Amino acid sequence: MQSRCAVQFGNDRKKLILTGQDNETLEHLALKLAGFVLFFGWDPVVEISPKHPALNGQEFRPDLAAFNSAGEIFLWIECGNVTTHKLDKIIRRNRQARIVVLKGTEREAHNLRRALEKNEVTDAGRVEILAFPEGRIREWAGILDDSVEVYGEVSERSFNLVANAVPFDFDLIAV
Repeated sequence: MQSRCAVQFGNDRKKLILTGQDNETLEHLALKLAGFVLFFGWDPVVEISPKHPALNGQEFRPDLAAFNSAGEIFLWIECGNVTTHKLDKIIRRNRQARIVVLKGTEREAHNLRRALEKNEVTDAGRVEILAFPEGRIREWAGILDDSVEVYGEVSERSFNLVANAVPFDFDLIAV
C-alpha cells in the first residue's frame, strides 16, 4: 500500500508518502503517520536510508527520526513491535536522543514497559511509550487510503484534528 499524506497545522503544511513494505501491517503504517503527526513540529523523517551518516555504526533504523542542525538524531521513534534488545542498543548508541515508542493499545504498551523492567534494560526510563486509547488505533488506521489529508491541532500526546473528514479528539496514554 502507498498513501500520499498532506498534513497541515496552522500555516505549516508538509507532505509524506507512506509506502508499506511486504510484511508491514496497516496498523504499523498508521502508527508511522501518527508519529509524523504527533511530532510534526520536530520535522520527522520516515524511511531513513541505512546510508544516512547519523546511522553510521548502528545496526537499526528508526521508523521515524528528527535531526539536529549537526545532522545527529535527536528524536528516534519506533512504531508497533520492538524488542528490548533493540531498545537497549538504541538507548546506548543515541545518548542525546529522545526515544519514543508508539503502540496501538495500552496493553501492548504495558507489556513493553514490563519487558524493559524484567530484562533490566539500562536507562529504560528514557524510553517514552505512548499508546492509543482502546479501539482508537482501528479508527485511525481506517483513514489510510491512497490519499490522506490531516489538519487541526496536535501536541506530542494528543489529537484534536480531522483526517479524511473523520474527527479525532483524544489523548494518547503514556506508560
